Amino acid sequence: MTRTPRTNRILRFFGCLLLAVLACAGATAADATHGRVDLIAETAGVSLENGMWIAASDSFIERRNWLPQAEQHASYFAEFAVDYFASAPSVVMFTASDDTHVRVELAAPWKDSGNGEPLEWSVAYESFHADGADVVGEVPQLTSASIANPIAITLAVKKNVSVRLEITARASIPNGIIGTIARLSHAFELAKKLKRGVNLSNWLEVPPSENWGDNSCNASDMRHIAGQGFDHIRLPVGWHHYVGNAPSFMISPEILATVDQVIRQATDAGLAVIVDIHHFEEFTTNPQAEEAKLIAIWKQLATRYAAQPESVFFEILNEPKDAATTVVMNAVYPKVLSTIRATNPNRGVLVGPGNFNSISELSQLRLPPDDQNLIVTVHSYDPYVFTHQRAEWTDPAVRNLSPIQFPGPPTAPVSIPPNAPDWVASWLRNYNAVASSEHNPSSSLPIRRALAVASGWSEFHGRPVHLGEFGAYTKADATSRENYYAQVRKQAESANIGWCIWDWKAGFAYWDRNTNQPLAGMREALFPIP
Repeated sequence: MTRTPRTNRILRFFGCLLLAVLACAGATAADATHGRVDLIAETAGVSLENGMWIAASDSFIERRNWLPQAEQHASYFAEFAVDYFASAPSVVMFTASDDTHVRVELAAPWKDSGNGEPLEWSVAYESFHADGADVVGEVPQLTSASIANPIAITLAVKKNVSVRLEITARASIPNGIIGTIARLSHAFELAKKLKRGVNLSNWLEVPPSENWGDNSCNASDMRHIAGQGFDHIRLPVGWHHYVGNAPSFMISPEILATVDQVIRQATDAGLAVIVDIHHFEEFTTNPQAEEAKLIAIWKQLATRYAAQPESVFFEILNEPKDAATTVVMNAVYPKVLSTIRATNPNRGVLVGPGNFNSISELSQLRLPPDDQNLIVTVHSYDPYVFTHQRAEWTDPAVRNLSPIQFPGPPTAPVSIPPNAPDWVASWLRNYNAVASSEHNPSSSLPIRRALAVASGWSEFHGRPVHLGEFGAYTKADATSRENYYAQVRKQAESANIGWCIWDWKAGFAYWDRNTNQPLAGMREALFPIP
């Protein structure tokens, strides 16, 4: 049947309900975290070549190295990450050296159970689509598959024709994880205030001893922001730079006065405000040692801003990383929330997973079930080589690149810099090689995949998700930036996820401070005329 957005919501609703029932009943198998795809050429002497994944997190593709050496060229086995709460698209590509049939087997990874037999992991396959090859016969019914019981599909493949397999799959629900069919209504109501936002970056989060240029904002900026169509700002603040000694860690009156003024100016302009603590490197390096400081900061902020309207939000910590893993933050968040809730019982508070608020970490996030005013924040700069091209602080291989287009492929191949790390070299090879603008690594595919995961998490757990940062450095060409921002906006809005661009007028700027106008293409990308 034709799936309208409403149909998809209904299907997801009942899908989550079924998964929750299965989890409660203990009906799932062992917890697989990856799907597996085997590719085998069925004609003697034919090689499979150019195997690669596009937009598949934590993935690899290798020869079936347990076979005799002379047979390995005719096959691949490949694994890709799957989640229990979402079935996001992953694309694997290959070519054949001659016309042949290729057997595709969809399964779960092999893992020794301890007695020489495979552990019976299962993965639920939900969709399969082949471009560049014809399916021989019927596609079998997609269902759960394991290493012992794979789903087999045969393709007719032509010589040197690129084949793209787009696959979606879902993992079994881990023991103890229960989905919900109840959406936390107040949290979703609060999230409606955070649909289209912009970060005021490279300003109040900058260490006082450093100079990142004058990116300060005033009431005029707030009026421009609101006039463009944004409904909220995110205010990164390096509060930890402005505190006194233990045990009180008193925040300086000067920084408090500055933030008071920003909140007042933004509120007067009709904007919601997210106040966060940014670049708290001491905490992310040693959470245990710095936890008391984090709690003390939020105790003061919560008390000071308790009387602010509900359009003022708190974000406990920007981009937990390093030692501040998702598992560590699962224990930290309830302690900070307890402090905040003493004075702000219904305040909207944003929390996020580790590894820089990575969407791939959502599966590890555990939130206090009784706090119904939480919004989960995630960040995404995919595809990174495009969004960070020629940024001064990145890896030299990205810092010195020729222009990267969005979408790819390039009009002329881009040279791979000498000594480029494997992840950059592999990305650039695929960028040069993949002719499809829908499946090139510099395309909407990684964005679509990431936001499908975030949306699936939101649906399963009944909590809103906010895309707190995304953006492309201004050294990308204006047309590519416009294409990129438009794609993220479309994908986020389709997934019912509010967004907040990085940034207003610094390195990823929306606004041209010299002309007092949006940079080329930005208004059209983010606020298209219906």
